[in-house]
Amino acid sequence: PQVSLISKLVSGATQGRSMCHQMLMGEGKTTVIAPMLALLIGDGSMLVTQIVPTPLLRFSHATLRSAFSAPPLHKPVWTFRFDRRASVTIELLDKVRAAVTERAVLLSTPAAVKAFLLKLLELLHLLDTGQYPKNLNSIGEKMRRVMRLKPRKVTDDRIDKASLQQ
Repeated sequence: PQVSLISKLVSGATQGRSMCHQMLMGEGKTTVIAPMLALLIGDGSMLVTQIVPTPLLRFSHATLRSAFSAPPLHKPVWTFRFDRRASVTIELLDKVRAAVTERAVLLSTPAAVKAFLLKLLELLHLLDTGQYPKNLNSIGEKMRRVMRLKPRKVTDDRIDKASLQQ
């Protein structure tokens, strides 16, 4: 079952499809499936991110490091930390690009990914509405390209209260 699941997940990833599969505890999610997916998908063309619950972060990190420490399978394992107070900077963008180029596995928690996505949405909204400082526009535009997001034209920033009540 693990081989067919890995094949299905790799196929979906290479086709750009999002997939989810539920497995029971002890079926090899952390020790078999995740390292194998990182090995097969992390080819230098896309970012490989593994999101785990906070209590599993250290164990997952150690497992991935162990799996990818041997020379023929060497692959960096990095931890992505982000919170609401952090900024999206050119240095962060460079680290993400380096993770792709070096075929690294980016390990993170749901809270860090949520904080980053909320910050990214805020940044993109400010860009789309012309409220983002001109000297920082390049960061937002570069992040948009890395995330493969298209600009959105905003004509009216007000919320239609009638549509919210329906």
